[in-house]
Amino acid sequence: METGQITVTKDGRSIVGWQDGTTAARIIWKHRERDEPVHGREVVREGLAIVVLREVDRSEYQLVSAELVPAVTREDLRAAIAPGNRDVALVETKTQTQRCACADEVLYTVTTRSPSGTTVGTPLPSGLARFVENRAREQDPDAEITVEPYPNPEYRPECRRDIVEDEAYIKYVGEDAAPALYKLYCQRCGIALWGQS
Repeated sequence: METGQITVTKDGRSIVGWQDGTTAARIIWKHRERDEPVHGREVVREGLAIVVLREVDRSEYQLVSAELVPAVTREDLRAAIAPGNRDVALVETKTQTQRCACADEVLYTVTTRSPSGTTVGTPLPSGLARFVENRAREQDPDAEITVEPYPNPEYRPECRRDIVEDEAYIKYVGEDAAPALYKLYCQRCGIALWGQS
């Protein structure tokens, strides 16, 4: 069975190229009809990776990608951060898929104007902005809602895009990042920004 770049052997018991302890399966899928953010997991056990690949309901969800990647632990990533940056660049893992701050060339701001006031949201990726826009329309059908593009100053073409469940990532918590606006970075972008030179 071939899924993305991962090939499971004919007997269905192993993944071609898997090396215990050094590889992980990075699997991303999305709903076929609903406009919502993608879902994803990084799995470091081969058997579980095969189960995850089989259990993605292909009638409801589309497999976006499935690839073997180097297994990077939180400790590995923490060691890659320059010592002078370790106070502001923290290493964590998530239980749901998030978007890297560098993923999108253009972000979108959703503004809601109604008699009760005006709300201007933070810049979001297009899929999440559409989701916020739809929720705002459901909650206040009479509101005037606008969605405006915003160039992302942190865009990096080499970004891995999505930070998946169980994948180590870097969270920027410097004084210019308000708690609600902590910036999350995939391993590639985080190391490029705060890694040891």
